[in-house]
Amino acid sequence: MKRRLLLILPLLLLLLAGAGAYALFGGGEAVAEVEVQDSPEPGVFVDLDTISLPVFRDGRVRRLIGLAITIEVAPGEDPERVAAALPRIEDAYITELTMLLGLDWPDGVSVDLEVARQRLLERMRKVTGAKTVSRVLFRSVQERAT
Repeated sequence: MKRRLLLILPLLLLLLAGAGAYALFGGGEAVAEVEVQDSPEPGVFVDLDTISLPVFRDGRVRRLIGLAITIEVAPGEDPERVAAALPRIEDAYITELTMLLGLDWPDGVSVDLEVARQRLLERMRKVTGAKTVSRVLFRSVQERAT
């Protein structure tokens, strides 16, 4: 009998606590209206041609790396303006990536992708304007040892 009481007592207390909370907070009669804000529209995505670059170490090509990059045009900005600047953007990216691939990164990696993403975004904003592009994304990164 005591054993059954010990099992039922916590359940009874839990039910009483729930009923008290229900009575205290109005039992769901007054539903608060929450203003739903529209999430910002995603920008337009522009794919760049795949950029293939060599990775030099000790004066020799040690690896080849191919990067497929997509840029997101900020909402409200003109994607045609960015498309018209693609040759300058790709040239700036090749210059920046060549510099990054020349560095010795920890753990033997060719490049830290997060650092590369930030540097490419900064370079992009210099080429097209401060608010034109919101993100730089890597669709794929492929490495091949030579």
